[in-house]
Amino acid sequence: MSAVLENICCFIGHREINVTDELKEKLHMIIERLITEESMDTFLFGSKSQFDDLCYDIVTETKKNHPHIIKFCEGRISVY
Repeated sequence: MSAVLENICCFIGHREINVTDELKEKLHMIIERLITEESMDTFLFGSKSQFDDLCYDIVTETKKNHPHIIKFCEGRISVY
């Protein structure tokens, strides 16, 4: 049996980051482009960093307009 891994995006980043409005907007634009232009539909997240949390929250917000996307993160407790 083989797995298809074509439409999966994984976010793993630094434990501590400087979260700015500019960073949030840039990530939102990148995630939106990944969904609409690159057909990404599955997003995986680390669980140990502020970057992981930020990306998870942006994908969660973006999912409102793209309900078909899937999010995976074990033990997710989001703070942003």
